[in-house]
Amino acid sequence: MIYPRPSVKDHGTRSAVEGPFEPGERVVVVDDVATSGISVLEAVGRLREAGCIVDTAVVLVDRGGGADGALAAEGVALRSVTSLQAITERLEALGRIDAEQARAVYRFLAS
Repeated sequence: MIYPRPSVKDHGTRSAVEGPFEPGERVVVVDDVATSGISVLEAVGRLREAGCIVDTAVVLVDRGGGADGALAAEGVALRSVTSLQAITERLEALGRIDAEQARAVYRFLAS
């Protein structure tokens, strides 16, 4: 496992990417949530600058904020375990949220 640092420290390894890897290796970015895709794209950029090949990102939840399109424009496919829409649909089906709460989520997703 490797991980890109948000910024290079002026002590330690002084590396933008921590962990063992070889330039030219294919890596997958893993994150918890994607909305616009900005944080995933920042990680992709740091990994590519270090010589890694990045063409896939996996997130637990896609919030539906355009991350898939932003990543695709940079040659990265976004894969998600689930989406905020799917979570909302399931919660409504289970009666954990009512129709008005579900509509509020859908309005948020559409905005």
